[in-house]
Amino acid sequence: MMNQSKNLQRGLSLVELLTVVTLLGVITAVSLPSFRAMNESSQTVATTNALIGAMQLARSEAAKRGQTVSICAAAAGEESHTCLSGDSTSWEHGWLVFVDAQGSRGKIDQGDQVLRMVARADSAPAVSASGLYISYASNGLLNSEKLNWELRSSQCISNGHRNIAMSAAGRPSVSKVAC
Repeated sequence: MMNQSKNLQRGLSLVELLTVVTLLGVITAVSLPSFRAMNESSQTVATTNALIGAMQLARSEAAKRGQTVSICAAAAGEESHTCLSGDSTSWEHGWLVFVDAQGSRGKIDQGDQVLRMVARADSAPAVSASGLYISYASNGLLNSEKLNWELRSSQCISNGHRNIAMSAAGRPSVSKVAC
């Protein structure tokens, strides 16, 4: 008897390989915009939570320490412990939470203690407010004009923007805003 060798094929044909590559390309092209939208939404939520966390810290520290604690828009600079001044309403460089015991309210003076510095990431949404600072009195209530913040992502989808409004008592509330 003759020894028959079986001719087994192993691997993929060129047509099969091209079909798989084409399908992967289509799936990637369809899912990429959704991933970008999810990423932007996540960054907007994270920035909103960081700002609300700063408000909660300021309020609780004011009550705990029995002193005024403020949050101000930070001036430009990586390690800047300076509050923004002037007519700007942009909080684009981040914000500072500090014990506002000395001098002018809403500005860091000598002797004031910085509790937290939050730098805004480049990919985070733009943050603007109706003013440059808020202050909480020693009883934990708002001791300044109440502000409203607007957080706007660069590529908004659906209700991607956020507004943060302050109550007269100093409690923040968040609402989603259509683009």
